[in-house]
Amino acid sequence: RYSRAAHLFLPNLRNNCLPGDMKTISTLGIIVYAKPFFEKDKIIELLTPHHGKIRCIVKRLYGKKKANTGTFELGNTLQAIIQKGKSFHYINQATLEPHPAIPYIRREYNKINLLFYYCAIIRSALETNQPNPEIFALLKHHIQHLAHATHIQKCQHAFETDFLTKEGLLDRNHTQTESFKELYYQYTGKTAPILTIIDT
Repeated sequence: RYSRAAHLFLPNLRNNCLPGDMKTISTLGIIVYAKPFFEKDKIIELLTPHHGKIRCIVKRLYGKKKANTGTFELGNTLQAIIQKGKSFHYINQATLEPHPAIPYIRREYNKINLLFYYCAIIRSALETNQPNPEIFALLKHHIQHLAHATHIQKCQHAFETDFLTKEGLLDRNHTQTESFKELYYQYTGKTAPILTIIDT
């Protein structure tokens, strides 16, 4: 069991309830955040099409002799069974969905950074348990497109434009003069993540 001190590190998990009175759900999700938690566990956030963003713990991931730790990496798509516990949500089972884009993205530094940028933008903008199937589809599309893209800046601009459009922050003719960072801050009250691209 976790000690009371563990809750100090994860204040948001206590209020991270599954929709309604649901105790267990099976859902598709894209990992938009992943971080080791203590010695054997891992925290992940899944962006799901119908349950929004859900924060979970993968128990004893690093304690298993043949643990497939690569399953729970940023950008991966999972079919997961999530159980609501007393204080946390837990991944009971997870199957890695085939995603041909991810191996190609991980071969290039700039593409890895852009993948992190996509996930950070969406993770910061969305509230927990706020269903948004359009944003889920948007992220899935841009991850797939990034695999074989050759112009990183064009990918970034296309993602930012699509995100602002889906969230209703751009008019039909895209006549706004504010930058993406300005519009993002107006919408979320948060500073947009920084993207570092190396010229090659």
